[in-house]
This record gives sequence, C-alpha cells and structure tokens, in this order.
Amino acid sequence: MPGKHCCVKNCSSVSHDCRGNRRNNVLQFFRFPTWKKHEGEHVSDVTRRRRISWVAAIRRKDITFDRISESMRVCSLHFHSGKPSYEMFENHPDWKPSLRLGHSDVKQTDEARFLRLVNRRTQHQEQPPSPAQQQEQVPPLVAGKIKCNLIYYEMTVNLK
Repeated sequence: MPGKHCCVKNCSSVSHDCRGNRRNNVLQFFRFPTWKKHEGEHVSDVTRRRRISWVAAIRRKDITFDRISESMRVCSLHFHSGKPSYEMFENHPDWKPSLRLGHSDVKQTDEARFLRLVNRRTQHQEQPPSPAQQQEQVPPLVAGKIKCNLIYYEMTVNLK
C-alpha cells in the first residue's frame, strides 16, 4: 500500500488509499526525532531525551531508541497543535506525542503551564531595568574598595 502510515497502536491513519490517491490533505506525518550527537553537549542531551520520550510515548515492542525504521511516522492527530514543537521547548505539550496513543496511562500535558512559562520569559525580556539595576552599572573609572568573597581589595580600574 503506497503512502505513509501512523505507527501508534490502534491508529489507522494513512496518507493514501489502496489506489494511490491522497486521502486527507489535512493529516501530516512526522518522523521520529534524530539524536544530534555532534552539535554540542546541550543539544545532544535535549535531542537524546526527546527521542527517548517519543519511544516511551509510542510504547511498541518493536521500536527502541536504537532501532526505529525510516518508515515509522506519527500522524498529526497525536499532537495538540497538529505538529511537534521545536526541539528546545521541553515544556511544550507537543514536545512528544501525547494524544490518542492507544494506552490509557498517559500523563496529561498542560498547555496552560507552557503558555505561562512563555509569558514569563517574554515579560522578563521586555522589562526595562529597574532603578536599582541602573545604579549597579559600573562607571568607566572605579576607585575604592571592592568586596570579593568577604575580603576587601583597594584598587583602581580603568574600563573602556
């Protein structure tokens, strides 16, 4: 049968019918995330955890971290927004498949929690510096005592 199939248990989503005609233009299929080993330690760790979480969410005996066929796809019905989120948004509800997974013991994702996190980050970036933060700015010439680990040093620094 041509086309793509969803690998989630009890999901019968396919992209094409038996004659090769496209069935549903709205339905999308996504590959399992790759483990990006050579793009830095942080990226490697996040992408490895994401791949592990996708395998754990799907829960099929023939799918392991190291053994995922190139043809294995997950359809858009298993994501809140219809597609996976950006790989660095670990708290996003669509970081891994979480809907209609064919088993009942799934921890529910909290979309409102992710939106609160995004709002906090954007508010923090948009806030102007407070008067206390403005006073902490160092002038070009600093002379006097500087506290460093509870020891005072006399020094003069010329910053450019």
